[in-house]
Amino acid sequence: MMAATYRTIAARLLAGALKSYLRKIIHRDASHLNVSIMSTKDLRDKWRDHCERCDRIYRLWVEADYPRVPFRFLPDIPADISSLRCGAKTRAGTPCKQQGIYINGRCKLHGGLSTGPITEDGKRRASQNGKCPKQKRTP
Repeated sequence: MMAATYRTIAARLLAGALKSYLRKIIHRDASHLNVSIMSTKDLRDKWRDHCERCDRIYRLWVEADYPRVPFRFLPDIPADISSLRCGAKTRAGTPCKQQGIYINGRCKLHGGLSTGPITEDGKRRASQNGKCPKQKRTP
């Protein structure tokens, strides 16, 4: 019984020492490579800049009358933002884990509400909603 107690104590000490050692290595390597640990806001800003850069390239190709942009001309996604997630607070209180995000940094479920129609034609069509009764569907 004593040996088991010593083993568990040794295992806990080893796990704690290993965690602190790995933490030191990560910070040392990050400083050595001139990589700083960025906040989520900075990562989202970097994501937005990347999306805008890709959009500018796409618009240049469209203006030149090419049907589509070859992917080799688009810049690669930087490694530090390649695994960026939505992160919006869900109803359960946990952060959203969706990885497919838009330029605003949120997924399709948390991208925000529509701002409504902008053009005069859109406003005219929206004002007609609910005016005519729904058609009866036959089974």
